[in-house]
Amino acid sequence: MIENRPILTFFSHLILVIGVAIVALPVYVTFVASSLAVDEVLQAPMPLLPGSHLIEKSPFRCCRRSQLSTSASRFARSRSG
Repeated sequence: MIENRPILTFFSHLILVIGVAIVALPVYVTFVASSLAVDEVLQAPMPLLPGSHLIEKSPFRCCRRSQLSTSASRFARSRSG
């Protein structure tokens, strides 16, 4: 038989939401920290909103052709020297 217990359903969903929040919080904090300057990250209460460096520190920024060739040449020089 299917039992309908709204209180048990509520607590089950509450536990699931808390679990998702516990898993997602470190990922969000890492994302925010990657958009902040170093001195902002090292502040005692780190800001929890993305900073102004979000665009310039974007991981997709390195996909431009000129930057890839510059990065590759720097890497080659560092390995050969």
